[in-house]
This record gives sequence, structure tokens and C-alpha cells, in this order.
Amino acid sequence: FSDGEARCLAETPDGTIWVGTRQGGLSKFDGTTWTTLTTDNGLPSQSVAALGVDPNDGSVWAGCLGSTGALAHIVGATITNYGPFALAPVPNVRCVAPTLSGRVWFGTDAGIGRLENGVIAEFATGTAVTAIAEGAHGEIWVGSATRGVGRFDNGVVAFLPSGPPSSSILSLYVDPAGVLWASTSVGLG
Repeated sequence: FSDGEARCLAETPDGTIWVGTRQGGLSKFDGTTWTTLTTDNGLPSQSVAALGVDPNDGSVWAGCLGSTGALAHIVGATITNYGPFALAPVPNVRCVAPTLSGRVWFGTDAGIGRLENGVIAEFATGTAVTAIAEGAHGEIWVGSATRGVGRFDNGVVAFLPSGPPSSSILSLYVDPAGVLWASTSVGLG
């Protein structure tokens, strides 16, 4: 692929492996050939920090960083960009989570965003949102850079008073039993 630093990975239902890179755009491997999408193809930025596969149609959502960063939706050869955002002066999209409901949740330096039917809603959290996961019952869990784990409900993220071993969350995962896992700067929680 085009850049030596891979930041994120995803696999679509057709077996294609997607690699978001630090400065080389978005590369994909179909089992035989590498292809790279860049700003020349319509990506909002060369820096891809997050990937999510839409559970409804297998398309790819990419969170991009930098002054031209945004949320990108890749369907076949078509790239549709969403942004800039009202809350974040620099539109860094640090995580993305497409859900079965058709909503696409994403985290920025200023909070959490939701894209639904082409409309973006943003909610301030007072910290960068670095991870998002949909729970077993459709609830939205949020990981932050400085405040730990919270749950989004009615437009507000309520951060838990205790939880993982660090308040710096790197990723979230809900296992098949519905248990929320958090990777942090000092281990799992």
C-alpha cells in the first residue's frame, strides 16, 4: 500500500481489506491487487484515522484528520464527504461506527456526531471522542481522550464515575455476550 504507517484496518463482506494510512490515503487489497484512494479520488484528507464497515450494505466509512478532514463514505468508486462540523474547528474524525439502525456515529476533537438520513447532529462532550461502539441493545458507548467511558442518551454523554484502568480510551468493543471492553493507554478494562 501507499504509506508505511497503517492507522486502522477493516474488512468488508466481500473479503476486501481496507487500510487507513497516516498520510497516504486509503488503500484496499482485493486479494490480488492493492488500490489506493487519495484526495485526487475525492477523499477529504490523506490522513485516515478510522474505518467502519456499514452492517447494512458493506460500504466503508472513513474518518479523516486535518484541516480538510471529514467523514467519508465509500460506495464502489463513489466517495461522499460529510463536514465540516460546527463543534470542531479542525474536523478531525477520530472514530466511526455505522449501525444497523442506519445511523453513522463518529467522534471528533469536540464531541460525538450522528449522521442520519444525510443530516449531521453534533453533541459536545468536553473532550475528544476516540472510540464509539454500539451495545447489544442499540445503546451508544463513547470512549474519550481524557474522561474515560460514557453512554450517549438523549443528546448527552454521561461519563461513568469509574471503569477502565485509565481515562484515556483507545478503542471499544462489545462482545457477542454484550460485554463492553475498553482498551486504554495502560491496558484493558
